[in-house]
Amino acid sequence: MSRIIVKNLPKNASDERIRELFSSRGEITDLKLAKTSAGVFRRFAFVGFKTNEQAEEAVRHFNRTFMNTSKLEVQIAKNIGDESILRPWSKYSKGSSTFERRRNIAEARKAGLTLVEYEEKMRAEAKKAKAKSASKVKLKSQDMLEKLHEVEGDPEFQEFLDAHQPKSKKAKWVNDEEKSQAGSAKKLAIAAKEETLEKIDDDSLEEKGKEMLPLSDGLSQIQSVIQSHCQDESRQQ
Repeated sequence: MSRIIVKNLPKNASDERIRELFSSRGEITDLKLAKTSAGVFRRFAFVGFKTNEQAEEAVRHFNRTFMNTSKLEVQIAKNIGDESILRPWSKYSKGSSTFERRRNIAEARKAGLTLVEYEEKMRAEAKKAKAKSASKVKLKSQDMLEKLHEVEGDPEFQEFLDAHQPKSKKAKWVNDEEKSQAGSAKKLAIAAKEETLEKIDDDSLEEKGKEMLPLSDGLSQIQSVIQSHCQDESRQQ
């Protein structure tokens, strides 16, 4: 921006005096003193320079300097609505605490009330409006809950919820169900196997053992023959 704002100017500061002072830092293109609708000087002004560099130089040079006995506050001017603009400070600026108080005094006089009575009335009205708004929100919430209860047991509504369930959540649920089913099937298989083993009769086990004895004796005989053959070969050597 090539425009600066100069605050805290002397009450008797004139257009010519401000222009003469700030023209030492660049070419001034425009100058505007802020005044009320009644023509009262609000002690700040906007000064426009030809380039941004000149405006920045004026800020560096004049900020916190004195004009007569007034300490100046010089800044780069910002666009209206800029979020970085601080709260209004002048009693003539809408939004400042002084402005609001002056407006309340004027409104109280119109209503034939004292300032305290007017402010209490405004607080009561604001509280009433807030309670009314909260009541509307509560009623709307209750209405929505009632509608949800009405369709809670509806199969089509449940099908709609399942269809619009997030994929990640749905896949996880299905996977967990499959794992649960697989675990149950495994437990049933193990139980059935144990039950089958318990039903085997001890006599049948003995019979199976007897059938295996001849095979065991035959293996022992073969082992003896191999050992004898190995001993004969060692003697011959």
